[in-house]
Amino acid sequence: FPCMIRRRRMAHEIRLTPSQRQALEAIVARKAARAGHVCRAGVVLLSDDGLAGREIALRVGLSMEQVSRIRRRFVD
Repeated sequence: FPCMIRRRRMAHEIRLTPSQRQALEAIVARKAARAGHVCRAGVVLLSDDGLAGREIALRVGLSMEQVSRIRRRFVD
């Protein structure tokens, strides 16, 4: 039997500065903020809190791919 090695992609690790966290929390708290901005800010904040992508996806109602894309775009 050939050895099957699954490559597991590393999640984009997000570590926010206090000012970045404060700015994202302000977006989430703002009543007039666009829903997409609030959702993306929430993903980044939950990532900084150390939650796994699957848990974030369940909490915010997105797919794993969407969470990964948001994380990747924030890091880049």
